Amino acid sequence: IKITFAGGMPHISWLGDEYGDDEAFRESLMTVNLDDEADSYRFFRRVNRVFVAEGLRWRPQVCHCNDLDSLLAGVVLKRRLGTRIVFDAHELWTEMSQAKSKQWKDHFVRYEATLLPYADAVISVNDSIGEELESRYQVKFTGRILNAPFFREVAPPAQSAIRERAAGRPVVLFQGRYEAFRGLEELVESARLLPGVLLAFRGYGSLERYLVRKVKQAG
Repeated sequence: IKITFAGGMPHISWLGDEYGDDEAFRESLMTVNLDDEADSYRFFRRVNRVFVAEGLRWRPQVCHCNDLDSLLAGVVLKRRLGTRIVFDAHELWTEMSQAKSKQWKDHFVRYEATLLPYADAVISVNDSIGEELESRYQVKFTGRILNAPFFREVAPPAQSAIRERAAGRPVVLFQGRYEAFRGLEELVESARLLPGVLLAFRGYGSLERYLVRKVKQAG
């Protein structure tokens, strides 16, 4: 599958050509990097080709597409097999990274506008995202499903690597993707002002090596 953006709305076509190995995502620096964007296009296409191949093998009745980066595969399966699509928006996908160029964003906004009307149901983790998708693309927001477990009391673990390293100090934990414009660099810098606190990161992302260097520089 490939989507081309040669002016106007993107055109969807089935292509049998093979794509080469994807380059590793390069480290994000606070500027637009066209090489990074080319990597994301290649990764996007390749992942959806894998999803389509597995879907044609499994022949599902319903395809749950979690965010825009999996929706293309769902649309192909719907056209090929009649599979129904549930689109699950955990965020406004085209707004996630301010480090992308306007061209990148415009392409994927048109991409989303083309594919989202194929969804049989549109759900989200909150009402505001669903209502924004309704407003942008004239699709019906089916409902909200909170991305959180039911609350229950749990006993703290007897020990953990973080607690052992904290040695009784308070712990400030960031858990999530290491990406630009999340304040992670500032968080590292602020740790110098809180000598009695352990700052811990748990996750992964394009800024990982950069953050490791920042921590080493901060001592």
